[in-house]
Amino acid sequence: ALIAIGRYSMTIETVDVGWCKEITDHGATQIAQSSKSLRYLGLMRCDQVRSTWV
Repeated sequence: ALIAIGRYSMTIETVDVGWCKEITDHGATQIAQSSKSLRYLGLMRCDQVRSTWV
């Protein structure tokens, strides 16, 4: 769902999925690449996203 939001909302600049235990490295990458205007992706306490990805 988040990928679709980014893809179809071309002006979205901020997405905060902090504390979402289901977000993975792959999911974070997909969100980050889905919108050209994205400036901030909040990943606080997304434990499946490795710090090396950030």
